[in-house]
Amino acid sequence: MPPAPPVRREVAIEGQHHRLVIPADKTLWGILNPHKLGQMQYFDKLLPLEKQLDFKFQFLITYAAFDTKFNTAELQKIYNDNRVLMVALQPWWYGKKNDTSLIGLVQGKYDSILRVWARQFKNLGDPVFVRFGNEMNGDWSTWSSWYTGKDTDIYKMAWEHVYNLFKAEGANNVIFVFNPHDRSFPNFKWNNYLLYYPGDKTVDWIGLTGYNNGTSYAADVWRDFDAIYDPLYREYMHYFPDKPFMITEFSSNEEGGDKAAWIRQCFQHMATRYPNIKIAVWFNQVDGKWLYNLDSSPRSFAAFKEGLKDPHYQFQAVVPR
Repeated sequence: MPPAPPVRREVAIEGQHHRLVIPADKTLWGILNPHKLGQMQYFDKLLPLEKQLDFKFQFLITYAAFDTKFNTAELQKIYNDNRVLMVALQPWWYGKKNDTSLIGLVQGKYDSILRVWARQFKNLGDPVFVRFGNEMNGDWSTWSSWYTGKDTDIYKMAWEHVYNLFKAEGANNVIFVFNPHDRSFPNFKWNNYLLYYPGDKTVDWIGLTGYNNGTSYAADVWRDFDAIYDPLYREYMHYFPDKPFMITEFSSNEEGGDKAAWIRQCFQHMATRYPNIKIAVWFNQVDGKWLYNLDSSPRSFAAFKEGLKDPHYQFQAVVPR
């Protein structure tokens, strides 16, 4: 891919109660912190972490499957505290193997569930990011075409169905994020992430996701931050030059290399090499053998805390009106 074109993009999204403003020379840090899905209870573990880091994460994310019911008061509490939420809407029943609910979604089987979500998000009145069917090019996602006859059009039909339903409910404050994984599994032509792209008219932001898995499992390889994000950024800027980017979730494992150095490179280079990445969300959890958590070692935690002090990340993004 050729070098990425230079971009200086300011984000300014109006809500009823708040504005989300990310200046052209800034990147907003977010976090996925351990919490209970649906009821979230985000603040129980988040506030002590923020006190340790001396930093407020103004962008939070959570997940939802068809069996998730949101606590409206918890949703509102996030916005009352001058924060913004992204919801990964995953079209399956949580934990159900070989789930093919994506087809049922296209047929309208889950419209009642989708309408409840759309109305809840609409009633918040402020920007709500929806990451529908993320990592669809990974065979761990039951909405991948691996489960639907290798037909990526079914995913695009599902995306359009959700988008149109949200619009019909008047949820115009919802921002749709298209988010493949940086590597396709299996890596065949029919599973290329571009075949899943539903089109510019129904996509607002482009999500990047690439993890440094370290060496905890036999197939894992240590990858530096730039080794992941430099080629990915250049490729996405080639195909999606008019869309703002966010790293929707990412992290580094502790095993196999120097995680603290990885984190330092991340903070330094995101501020200088990737200007179209306007939001970056750290996945602050242990996932099997992958030690993605910030406090996987004192050195890693200290590197992250130090990185947040960079003026590039220090600003008020969620502004009350």
